[in-house]
Amino acid sequence: MRIEKSDGGGEVPARFHLTGLVLAVFTVAMLAFFGLRPALAADAAIQLADSASAAPAQPATATEPPQEVTELMRLLADPKVKAWIEQTVAATPATVVQPAAQESPVGDLVSERLRRLRLHYLAISSAVDTWPRDIAAGLLVISSAAARVGPLMLFLIVVTPFAAGAIAEAVARLVLTRYRIDTDSIARSGSDLDRWLSVALRLMRRIGGLILFTLAGMLTFVLTDPPHVLESILSGYFGAVVVVRFTLALTEMLLSPDPAQGAARVVPVDDASALFWQRRIVVFVGWLVFGIVTLGALHTAGVPFASQQLDAYVLGLGLLAIAIEAIWRRPSRPEGSRIARRLASLLLTVAAIALWVLWVGEALQLFTTLLIVVALPFAIRIVGATVANVARKSSPDQTIPLGVTAVFIARGIRSVLIIAAIVLVARAWGIDLGDLSDSDSVLTRVVRSLMSAVVIYLGADLIWQLSKAAIDARIGDIREVAPGGDRDEFARRQARLRTLLPILRNVLFIVVLVVAVLMELSAFGIDIAPLVAGAGVVGVAVGFGAQTLVKDIISGMFFLLDDAFRVGEYIQSGSYKGTVESFSLRSVKLRHHRGPVYTVPFGELGAVQNMSRDWVIEKLPIVVTYDTDLEKARKLIKRVGTDLAADPELGPDLIEPPKMQGVQQFGDYGIQIRIKLVARPGGQFIARRKLLAAIKKTFDDNGISFAVPRVQVAGGDTADAAVAQTALAVQQANAPAAGA
Repeated sequence: MRIEKSDGGGEVPARFHLTGLVLAVFTVAMLAFFGLRPALAADAAIQLADSASAAPAQPATATEPPQEVTELMRLLADPKVKAWIEQTVAATPATVVQPAAQESPVGDLVSERLRRLRLHYLAISSAVDTWPRDIAAGLLVISSAAARVGPLMLFLIVVTPFAAGAIAEAVARLVLTRYRIDTDSIARSGSDLDRWLSVALRLMRRIGGLILFTLAGMLTFVLTDPPHVLESILSGYFGAVVVVRFTLALTEMLLSPDPAQGAARVVPVDDASALFWQRRIVVFVGWLVFGIVTLGALHTAGVPFASQQLDAYVLGLGLLAIAIEAIWRRPSRPEGSRIARRLASLLLTVAAIALWVLWVGEALQLFTTLLIVVALPFAIRIVGATVANVARKSSPDQTIPLGVTAVFIARGIRSVLIIAAIVLVARAWGIDLGDLSDSDSVLTRVVRSLMSAVVIYLGADLIWQLSKAAIDARIGDIREVAPGGDRDEFARRQARLRTLLPILRNVLFIVVLVVAVLMELSAFGIDIAPLVAGAGVVGVAVGFGAQTLVKDIISGMFFLLDDAFRVGEYIQSGSYKGTVESFSLRSVKLRHHRGPVYTVPFGELGAVQNMSRDWVIEKLPIVVTYDTDLEKARKLIKRVGTDLAADPELGPDLIEPPKMQGVQQFGDYGIQIRIKLVARPGGQFIARRKLLAAIKKTFDDNGISFAVPRVQVAGGDTADAAVAQTALAVQQANAPAAGA
C-alpha cells in the first residue's frame, strides 16, 4: 500500500505515517501524565502543610529565667564588656578553613539522580502495601459526598449534563441538516483555498453539535451547584467524554474509515489502514483522558501522593500496551519487506518501552528529548503528505507543484511543530530562550544560539518556499495562456514574464540565503558589521577584476528588459544561431537546428536577429523561358497558393496565400519572376517546400517550362565548312610570319 506523493516528491508508506500519528498522540499522553506528577506533588505538600497547621498548638510554658542568666545578660549589656569583647575578636587572627575536596559536577549529578531514584523506588514500594487501604479511604470520601446529596439528586447531577447536551446537539444537527452546505462541490472548484475551506466546513459540521453538547452540559454544572467533590469528579468525566467524542469526530473526518467516503479522506491511506488507525487512536485517547480524570478524582478524594503515582504508572502501562499492539498489528504493505517491517516494529517497541522507563524514573529531560526525536519526523511527514493529498485531490496530475496556500499550510505547520519541539526541549533542560544573563554557561548560550538559528532557518525557508510557489504558479499560468493564443500584446507580455520570472526566482533565493546566513551568524554572537564592510570591499575588487562578468550580467538584464528574445525563439547573433533553450544571469543557451548547443555570454551577443516574432516573408525567385505566358503563370501560382491556404495542416501557418509579385528581371536564359510567401515564424520552411513542389507539378501539367542555362553554337551545317573555316583562320595567322 502506498500513498500519494508528497511535496518532497517521494512516496511515503502509510504505515509510517499513522505510526507517527500514534507516536504524536503518545507524545501528548506522556507529557500530560508526566506533567500531572509535579502538580500532584505540590498538592500533596499543601495537604501536609494544612494538616500540620490544623494540629492543635501546644501551650507555651512561661517560666522565669534563673538568676545566673539574668546576671549574664546584664553583664553583656555593659558598654565596657562590649568594648573588651570587640577588641579581643579584632586581635584574634582569622583561622583559615581548608575546603573539603569537591566532587566533580558529573559525579554530583549522577549521585543526586541515584539518590532520587532510590527514594522514589522506596516510596512506590511502600505505596504497594498501603494502596488498597488508600483507595478504600478515597472511595469512602466519594461515597460519603454522594450520600449527603441523596440518590435522586445524585442521579440528576449525573444525568442532567448528558441529557441537556444531547438535546442541544440534536437541535444543532437539525439546523445543520436543514442548511447543509455542499462541501464536495466547493472542493471540486479547483482552488486551493476552496479545498481547505471544504475541509474546515466538514470538520465544523462534525463538531458543531459537539460544541453545543459541551456548552449545555457545563451550563448544568453551573446551575445545579453540586458539592465540590462530586462537581470536580463528574465534570472531569464529562470533559473526558467530550474529548473522546471530539477525537472520534476528528479521526472520522481525517481518515474516513467508511469505504463509501474514501474520496473525502484527508490523510492518504487505504480503507483497511483508515479503519485500523481510527480505532487505535480513539482507544488510546480514551484511555489517556479517563486515566487523567481518574487520577484527578483520587487526588480530590485525598488519596496519598504515592498511591496516585502507582495508579499513574499502571495506567501508563495500559498506554504502552495499546501503542505496542498498534505497532505490531498495523496493516502492512504487500510489496514491503518482512524483515524491514519487523525491524521497524522492534525499534518502535524499544522506543516506547524506553519512554515508559524514563517516565517512571522521573528523567524528564531524556524523556522529553527522546519523545520529540521519535515523534517529530513522523508528524512532519504526515502533515506534508496530508497537505499534498488535499491540494492535489481534484487534479489528475499528482506531480504538479503545490500552490501558495498549500505550501503556506504545510511549511507553517512544520515550522510550528519544530518551534514547539524546541521550546519543550529547552524547558525540559531548564534553558530560558528569552532570558539572557551573564551567569549563563557556555553550553546554555550555544544551545540558545542553535535554537535561534533553527528559528531563523525556518523563517527563511518559509519565505523562500512561499515565493518559489508563487513564482512557479505564475509561470504555470503563463504556459497555459501563451501557447496557441493570438500573438497580441498580452501574449507577448506573458512570454516576457515567463522569461524574467526564473531569473527573479534565482535572485530572490540568493537574497534570502545571504540574509539568513548573516542573521544566523549574528545569532551566534558574531559581529556581522565587519563582514558586511569586507563584502563591500571584496565586491569592489571583484567588480574591477571581473568586468567581463559584470558586463555579461548587465547586458543580459537589458536584453531581457528590451524583450530582445524569449525562451523558445530562434535567434541569430554573429556566427551563433539557434533556439533559445534557457539562460542564466550571464549567458544564454542556443540549440542549433542540427543539434549542438551554444552557451553564449550576453556580452558577446551584440546585435540580435530574432526570427520568431510576428511573421516571416519568404521571396522565392523562379526563372521561366521567354516564351512563357506570364498572365497564365500568375493565375496558376495564385491557384496553388489558394490550395495551400486551404490545407488543414499547412493553412494555420500561412498568414497570406502565396502569390506572384511580377517580373523581377530578364536573365541571360529566361525571365525571373518572384513569389511572395508570408507565414508564421517557423512555418515558412514546410510552406516553401510544399509550394515549390506544387508549382513544379502545376507548370508541368500546363506546359510552362523552367529556363535552364544553354550554350548555342552558330555556323555551317556540315563539318567540312567548319574545317575550312578553321584552315582559313590558321592561314591568316601564319601570313604575317611568312612575310617577315
